Amino acid sequence: MLNERHKEQQVQIKGSKFYYVILQLFIVGGLVGTIICLKEGLKFDSLYSLWYLYGGFSLFPIFLYLFFCFLPGLIPGRTLVTLIKGRDGSFETKKGRVPFTSTKEVKLLQNRLTLVERIVIKTFEGRTYKIPVYGIIQDYDFCLLIEQYVYPYMSPEGKQWWDGWVNLKWMKEVGKYERPAS
Repeated sequence: MLNERHKEQQVQIKGSKFYYVILQLFIVGGLVGTIICLKEGLKFDSLYSLWYLYGGFSLFPIFLYLFFCFLPGLIPGRTLVTLIKGRDGSFETKKGRVPFTSTKEVKLLQNRLTLVERIVIKTFEGRTYKIPVYGIIQDYDFCLLIEQYVYPYMSPEGKQWWDGWVNLKWMKEVGKYERPAS
């Protein structure tokens, strides 16, 4: 479920509190667990000490890497995506505003190296914009976000691409969403 905040023409999308908790439990819990394994393994109190050391040394770098990749997403209440509603609407990114009318493709993709999910926006000018969402916005919520705020104002080419990419049948089954007739 999307956590939306409306301020005049601006829509701020924040992550679901449930997914914030899950992300924090997994990453911070994994770090704490591997530290405990290392600490217990270094005591050499039992026959399992070598297994503790092996688990701690092998998993600690992985959880530390994930912690640093997802650190910006672990901050609760952070605005992930900002949209300006309306005919002159746009995405707000670090590189600037991307008007809905110049949007050619909008996808939710996962970076294979860092595992961080990003909204990838390609424009007709050939520029690519990436907005990290850290796995806190789910597929259905992303599709609903685009359908409600972006799709009505996209160019015909952008709408054609989105129609080929989105699965409206799945959206109807999962969330009872039907696109309004235009």
